[in-house]
Amino acid sequence: MSKILVITNEVPYPPHKNGVTNSLFNYIGCWKDIGYDIELIYLLNQDKGSEYELENMYSVHSIFIDLKGTEIFKNLYGELFLKPRNCWNLKTKKASSIDCSEFDYVIIGCLGATLILDKLYNVTGQCIFFAADSSTMYYERSFTQTNSILRKFYLRTQILCISKLERMIYEKVDKTVFVSEVDYKFVSSRFSGTFSANPIGVKIPKKSVKIVDENLKIGVIKFGFSGIMDYEPNSSAVEYILKEIMPRLDERGLKYQMHIIGKNAKPEWSQLDYYKEGKLIITGFLDEIESYISNMDIYLSPLFLGSGMKNKILQAMGIGVPIICSRVSVEGINELVEGINYFEADNTVEEWINKIMALVYDTKLQKQFSEKCKKIVEEKYSWRASAERILEEL
Repeated sequence: MSKILVITNEVPYPPHKNGVTNSLFNYIGCWKDIGYDIELIYLLNQDKGSEYELENMYSVHSIFIDLKGTEIFKNLYGELFLKPRNCWNLKTKKASSIDCSEFDYVIIGCLGATLILDKLYNVTGQCIFFAADSSTMYYERSFTQTNSILRKFYLRTQILCISKLERMIYEKVDKTVFVSEVDYKFVSSRFSGTFSANPIGVKIPKKSVKIVDENLKIGVIKFGFSGIMDYEPNSSAVEYILKEIMPRLDERGLKYQMHIIGKNAKPEWSQLDYYKEGKLIITGFLDEIESYISNMDIYLSPLFLGSGMKNKILQAMGIGVPIICSRVSVEGINELVEGINYFEADNTVEEWINKIMALVYDTKLQKQFSEKCKKIVEEKYSWRASAERILEEL
């Protein structure tokens, strides 16, 4: 049987942990269905419970190598560099050599895990780095959007650290995979290496179940935004909703609720008058997030930071919730056409409000957006196709 070795910082379970975890979890399932035997090495915190779940579902053999520790400077292939913030606290000096001779593919599943790339030997198959997105691009975008001198200094330091690491990694692996063409083009123009753009998949429930919740008021327009809320692009998007969009909706006299869907919301959001008045709903962690999103009338995504393809957008599209999004939110989803299957708002809050009000009062357009987006996801964004593309030789 052909074999794949996946190396990452943590067990890719549960899938809702973050975007990369979700991708690796679904890829492993698809590779198993195709006929590969999967072995996992993870490096940060031992997690027997998640090991058991992954073994039970996909017969994945997991090996924990404890590399947790702090190193300010890293040595990779004899070159010394300052540890980027993105790379978790791994004490790579503790890492032993890993024999990869029996594997057809070695998948490095996160940037932090690439720090032990020089410990791999007898790599006879393809070594593939699933980068998902470019950290250099993320930090450069953040740099241009802040006016703080201290933050600019911090971000410039990160850009120097992360770009040096990425340059080294891209040249050492056989292929680096990004989920968005935007990241692919950015990296291809700056670094040497073999790159591919491979859109992620999305798992859509066969039937969207309407949940019973006293917060879901009849006759009130329900807006939703989802994600892990302590991730900076998501928290910034929520702040924009709270400070810019909601006051303008109030001025227009719209009856609405804004649903912030996902874990790790800022405590101060629940202290706002909007929350006390019932206009702002903060769900916290949800087991059935798809079912909750299916109850929304419109999905809003004012993301202005970030990189990579956004699973949350594909998820809303597949469920059939019409979307109004920033340009960053829909990067890499080339099938989306402004005014045909979604609304794009980016430049001013007035643009956001005008697009929102236009969609709120046009039920025919809502249905058009919903049906067209569902069809796009069903035809173009399956996990099986995405998993197969990763293993294709360029």
